Amino acid sequence: MKKRTSWINIIACIAILSFCSTVFSTIPQKTDDLYVVIDNDLAYENEPSEGDGWIDGFRFYKNNKYIGSGRVKISNEGSDYAPRSVTVALDNNNEYAALGSDYDIAINREFSPIPNDIKKMADTRQFNHLVREILNKQSYTTAEVVIKSAYSLDFEKNGKTQYIILASNGPAWLVSEDDFWAKKTNCQYSIAFLYDGKKTTMIREKYFEKGNEDEHWRSDKMFIYDLNGDGKYEIVILDLGYEGYGYSIFKYNDKVFTRGL
Repeated sequence: MKKRTSWINIIACIAILSFCSTVFSTIPQKTDDLYVVIDNDLAYENEPSEGDGWIDGFRFYKNNKYIGSGRVKISNEGSDYAPRSVTVALDNNNEYAALGSDYDIAINREFSPIPNDIKKMADTRQFNHLVREILNKQSYTTAEVVIKSAYSLDFEKNGKTQYIILASNGPAWLVSEDDFWAKKTNCQYSIAFLYDGKKTTMIREKYFEKGNEDEHWRSDKMFIYDLNGDGKYEIVILDLGYEGYGYSIFKYNDKVFTRGL
């Protein structure tokens, strides 16, 4: 009789431990590691492997404004194409997976990533001649000037106003190749640069001529934030291609932009 009771106790303990394991795995975990999430992907290049589970304490931003808190679930069991899966939940709602368009960035630190004096410019025509000059230097003289966005801010933190401009003339989604090239343009392009009122510093240049496999590729959006709390601003450019969105991060050191954090 005692032996039977002992086995019952062991089975009960196993059941309790299994239940506790399940419960605790769903509780958001705290971490001291820096995580940056963009377009439902971990953007920080040296992030550790956290495994499955919710990480709490994320702050979400959109259009250079704080929009709320939430959590992120990281899974290392994705597909061959995307081996790591990231699920984003705004307002701490585990059932709601936020889309990349619902926010610009999410960071699990309390520093403010927003530039203090940033302004998105409604009228960008004053920069048309700069884009035209850049295109002409590449002999793309018939490409239409299309400025997607322009921001004014003290980017270099030297007390002076600089401008960050993104220009891209790629076709809208599902626009046919013939319709696009019928405009007599001789290239698709994505150009981003800093302008200090006198000279330009290139952030990124991409050009595609007719027949390129990326014909329906374009740059769609640009964000400016301090992504890692070092007091310097990074630039995020979102691109739209055949297989969906992707993004690139650019940092600025010694008057030069390089890709990455």
